[in-house]
Amino acid sequence: MAAGETGRSHINLQVFDIGLAPLRERRTDIVLVSDAFHALGIHPPILLGFPDAQLGSYMEDPMRLFQLTARMQEELQRLHPDAVITWGPDGATGHPDHRLVSSVLTQLVRAGAPGVPERLFYVSLPVEGFRVMNPARGEPPFLIPLAKYFSTRVPFSTADFEASRRSMACHKTQYSDDIVHRVSESMRGALNGELSFAPLFTTASTTDLFR
Repeated sequence: MAAGETGRSHINLQVFDIGLAPLRERRTDIVLVSDAFHALGIHPPILLGFPDAQLGSYMEDPMRLFQLTARMQEELQRLHPDAVITWGPDGATGHPDHRLVSSVLTQLVRAGAPGVPERLFYVSLPVEGFRVMNPARGEPPFLIPLAKYFSTRVPFSTADFEASRRSMACHKTQYSDDIVHRVSESMRGALNGELSFAPLFTTASTTDLFR
Protein backbone atom coordinates (compact mmCIF):
# COMPACT_ATOMS: atom_id res chain seq x y z
CA MET A 1 0.00 0.00 0.00
CA ALA A 2 1.20 3.51 -0.69
CA ALA A 3 0.39 6.82 0.91
CA GLY A 4 1.02 10.03 -1.00
CA GLU A 5 1.30 13.68 -0.18
CA THR A 6 -0.38 15.82 -2.82
CA GLY A 7 0.75 19.29 -3.71
CA ARG A 8 4.37 18.40 -3.06
CA SER A 9 7.38 17.97 -5.31
CA HIS A 10 7.68 14.35 -4.19
CA ILE A 11 5.53 11.39 -3.23
CA ASN A 12 5.82 10.04 0.31
CA LEU A 13 5.43 6.26 0.14
CA GLN A 14 4.61 3.97 3.05
CA VAL A 15 4.16 0.23 2.65
CA PHE A 16 2.55 -2.39 4.87
CA ASP A 17 3.80 -5.96 5.00
CA ILE A 18 1.02 -8.11 6.38
CA GLY A 19 2.99 -11.30 6.93
CA LEU A 20 6.58 -11.84 8.06
CA ALA A 21 5.48 -13.50 11.26
CA PRO A 22 6.25 -14.88 13.75
CA LEU A 23 8.89 -12.16 13.59
CA ARG A 24 11.35 -14.02 15.78
CA GLU A 25 11.53 -16.75 13.11
CA ARG A 26 11.85 -14.46 10.11
CA ARG A 27 14.70 -12.08 11.02
CA THR A 28 16.55 -12.69 7.76
CA ASP A 29 13.46 -11.96 5.68
CA ILE A 30 12.79 -8.75 7.62
CA VAL A 31 16.32 -7.51 6.91
CA LEU A 32 15.96 -8.37 3.21
CA VAL A 33 12.61 -6.57 2.95
CA SER A 34 14.03 -3.49 4.69
CA ASP A 35 17.00 -3.52 2.29
CA ALA A 36 14.61 -3.76 -0.66
CA PHE A 37 12.65 -0.73 0.52
CA HIS A 38 15.86 1.20 1.10
CA ALA A 39 16.88 0.45 -2.49
CA LEU A 40 13.63 2.03 -3.65
CA GLY A 41 14.19 5.10 -1.48
CA ILE A 42 10.95 4.69 0.51
CA HIS A 43 10.13 4.33 4.19
CA PRO A 44 10.75 0.98 5.91
CA PRO A 45 7.71 -1.32 5.89
CA ILE A 46 5.13 -1.39 8.66
CA LEU A 47 5.10 -5.04 9.75
CA LEU A 48 1.64 -6.03 10.96
CA GLY A 49 2.85 -9.39 12.24
CA PHE A 50 0.23 -11.81 10.92
CA PRO A 51 1.16 -15.42 10.01
CA ASP A 52 2.58 -15.66 6.51
CA ALA A 53 0.39 -17.56 4.01
CA GLN A 54 -2.25 -18.18 6.70
CA LEU A 55 -4.50 -15.12 6.60
CA GLY A 56 -7.45 -17.19 5.44
CA SER A 57 -7.06 -20.02 7.98
CA TYR A 58 -10.55 -19.55 9.40
CA MET A 59 -10.63 -22.86 11.26
CA GLU A 60 -7.34 -22.03 12.96
CA ASP A 61 -8.47 -18.56 14.07
CA PRO A 62 -11.99 -17.35 13.17
CA MET A 63 -11.11 -13.81 14.31
CA ARG A 64 -7.98 -13.39 12.20
CA LEU A 65 -9.59 -11.60 9.24
CA PHE A 66 -11.47 -9.27 11.55
CA GLN A 67 -8.23 -8.47 13.37
CA LEU A 68 -6.46 -7.90 10.06
CA THR A 69 -9.23 -5.56 8.91
CA ALA A 70 -9.02 -3.57 12.15
CA ARG A 71 -5.21 -3.28 12.03
CA MET A 72 -5.18 -2.14 8.41
CA GLN A 73 -7.86 0.47 9.10
CA GLU A 74 -5.99 1.74 12.16
CA GLU A 75 -2.78 2.22 10.18
CA LEU A 76 -4.58 3.93 7.31
CA GLN A 77 -6.34 6.27 9.70
CA ARG A 78 -2.98 7.10 11.29
CA LEU A 79 -1.27 7.70 7.93
CA HIS A 80 -4.28 9.33 6.25
CA PRO A 81 -3.07 8.58 2.69
CA ASP A 82 -4.26 10.36 -0.44
CA ALA A 83 -4.19 7.13 -2.46
CA VAL A 84 -3.72 3.42 -1.82
CA ILE A 85 -2.21 0.80 -4.13
CA THR A 86 -2.80 -2.91 -3.62
CA TRP A 87 -2.97 -6.18 -5.54
CA GLY A 88 -5.96 -6.74 -7.76
CA PRO A 89 -8.57 -9.41 -6.94
CA ASP A 90 -6.22 -11.84 -8.70
CA GLY A 91 -3.55 -11.28 -6.07
CA ALA A 92 -1.04 -10.65 -8.91
CA THR A 93 0.35 -14.18 -8.63
CA GLY A 94 -2.80 -15.81 -7.31
CA HIS A 95 -1.35 -15.90 -3.77
CA PRO A 96 -4.26 -16.25 -1.29
CA ASP A 97 -2.78 -13.68 1.13
CA HIS A 98 -2.54 -11.14 -1.71
CA ARG A 99 -6.14 -11.80 -2.67
CA LEU A 100 -7.34 -11.35 0.92
CA VAL A 101 -5.44 -8.09 1.44
CA SER A 102 -6.94 -6.74 -1.79
CA SER A 103 -10.41 -7.79 -0.65
CA VAL A 104 -10.06 -6.23 2.80
CA LEU A 105 -8.82 -2.93 1.38
CA THR A 106 -11.69 -2.85 -1.10
CA GLN A 107 -14.08 -3.56 1.76
CA LEU A 108 -12.67 -0.64 3.79
CA VAL A 109 -13.05 1.77 0.88
CA ARG A 110 -16.61 0.68 0.11
CA ALA A 111 -17.53 0.94 3.80
CA GLY A 112 -16.17 4.49 4.05
CA ALA A 113 -13.80 3.54 6.88
CA PRO A 114 -12.14 6.56 8.56
CA GLY A 115 -8.78 7.44 7.01
CA VAL A 116 -9.30 5.24 3.94
CA PRO A 117 -9.38 7.20 0.65
CA GLU A 118 -11.61 6.36 -2.29
CA ARG A 119 -8.56 6.51 -4.55
CA LEU A 120 -7.76 2.79 -4.45
CA PHE A 121 -5.72 1.35 -7.31
CA TYR A 122 -5.03 -2.25 -8.24
CA VAL A 123 -1.70 -3.38 -9.68
CA SER A 124 -1.01 -6.63 -11.54
CA LEU A 125 2.06 -8.37 -12.93
CA PRO A 126 2.48 -8.23 -16.72
CA VAL A 127 2.19 -11.57 -18.45
CA GLU A 128 5.84 -11.28 -19.56
CA GLY A 129 6.91 -11.48 -15.90
CA PHE A 130 5.24 -14.86 -15.41
CA ARG A 131 6.74 -16.24 -18.60
CA VAL A 132 10.35 -15.42 -17.71
CA MET A 133 10.10 -16.41 -14.04
CA ASN A 134 8.72 -19.84 -14.81
CA PRO A 135 9.12 -20.61 -18.53
CA ALA A 136 7.93 -24.21 -18.15
CA ARG A 137 4.62 -23.22 -16.59
CA GLY A 138 4.01 -19.80 -18.08
CA GLU A 139 1.15 -17.60 -16.91
CA PRO A 140 -1.75 -19.07 -14.89
CA PRO A 141 -5.09 -19.17 -16.76
CA PHE A 142 -7.54 -16.27 -16.41
CA LEU A 143 -5.32 -14.38 -13.95
CA ILE A 144 -4.16 -11.40 -16.03
CA PRO A 145 -6.74 -8.56 -16.21
CA LEU A 146 -7.65 -7.07 -19.57
CA ALA A 147 -5.62 -3.99 -20.51
CA LYS A 148 -8.75 -1.83 -20.88
CA TYR A 149 -9.21 -1.71 -17.10
CA PHE A 150 -5.83 -0.01 -16.52
CA SER A 151 -6.87 3.58 -17.13
CA THR A 152 -4.17 5.14 -14.93
CA ARG A 153 -0.67 5.06 -16.40
CA VAL A 154 2.17 6.69 -14.48
CA PRO A 155 5.53 7.25 -16.21
CA PHE A 156 8.79 6.27 -14.52
CA SER A 157 12.41 7.17 -15.20
CA THR A 158 15.43 5.01 -15.96
CA ALA A 159 16.63 5.69 -12.41
CA ASP A 160 13.29 4.44 -11.06
CA PHE A 161 13.62 1.24 -13.07
CA GLU A 162 17.17 0.60 -11.87
CA ALA A 163 16.04 1.15 -8.28
CA SER A 164 13.33 -1.49 -8.75
CA ARG A 165 15.92 -3.93 -10.11
CA ARG A 166 18.18 -3.37 -7.10
CA SER A 167 15.18 -3.79 -4.81
CA MET A 168 14.21 -7.12 -6.36
CA ALA A 169 17.82 -8.31 -6.06
CA CYS A 170 17.62 -7.79 -2.28
CA HIS A 171 15.14 -10.68 -2.01
CA LYS A 172 17.96 -13.22 -2.16
CA THR A 173 15.93 -16.03 -0.57
CA GLN A 174 13.29 -15.74 -3.30
CA TYR A 175 15.06 -14.70 -6.51
CA SER A 176 18.37 -15.84 -7.98
CA ASP A 177 20.59 -13.36 -9.81
CA ASP A 178 19.55 -15.02 -13.06
CA ILE A 179 15.84 -14.50 -12.38
CA VAL A 180 16.42 -10.87 -11.40
CA HIS A 181 18.28 -10.28 -14.66
CA ARG A 182 15.70 -12.05 -16.84
CA VAL A 183 12.71 -10.36 -15.20
CA SER A 184 14.34 -6.92 -15.34
CA GLU A 185 15.15 -7.22 -19.02
CA SER A 186 11.69 -8.51 -19.81
CA MET A 187 9.95 -5.77 -17.82
CA ARG A 188 12.10 -3.07 -19.40
CA GLY A 189 10.41 -3.74 -22.72
CA ALA A 190 6.98 -4.75 -21.44
CA LEU A 191 6.41 -1.68 -19.26
CA ASN A 192 7.79 0.76 -21.83
CA GLY A 193 8.42 3.51 -19.29
CA GLU A 194 5.10 3.51 -17.43
CA LEU A 195 3.26 1.62 -14.69
CA SER A 196 -0.39 0.76 -15.19
CA PHE A 197 -3.02 0.84 -12.45
CA ALA A 198 -6.70 -0.12 -12.42
CA PRO A 199 -8.79 2.20 -10.22
CA LEU A 200 -11.52 0.72 -8.04
CA PHE A 201 -13.87 3.43 -9.31
CA THR A 202 -13.77 4.09 -13.04
CA THR A 203 -12.11 7.33 -14.03
CA ALA A 204 -10.99 8.97 -17.25
CA SER A 205 -7.51 8.08 -18.46
CA THR A 206 -4.87 9.85 -16.38
CA THR A 207 -1.18 9.88 -15.48
CA ASP A 208 -1.71 11.01 -11.86
CA LEU A 209 -2.73 8.87 -8.90
CA PHE A 210 -3.82 11.86 -6.83
CA ARG A 211 -6.07 13.86 -9.20
